[in-house]
Amino acid sequence: PSGAEAIRRLVQRLREQPPARWGDVAFTQVRDYGLQQIRTLPGNAATQRLPVSAGDLLFLDGAAGDCRVQVGMRPSGTEPKIKFYLF
Repeated sequence: PSGAEAIRRLVQRLREQPPARWGDVAFTQVRDYGLQQIRTLPGNAATQRLPVSAGDLLFLDGAAGDCRVQVGMRPSGTEPKIKFYLF
């Protein structure tokens, strides 16, 4: 139970204060399927509504130079851990 609570807090923190940069990657928006919002970065202001919910899934969209980058994040449904997907 304590691990699941730690993951819930981490996802909430990423939702409320998403990083605008990770290394050379500058993120410009968050697609938050839990809240069904698209938000711009760095201000994290909602700009659009997503038509469907896909659980507690967040995507950060950005770029490093000419390379487009997406980072997906979601809590595991079976274990107290968070999963990150890099595209």
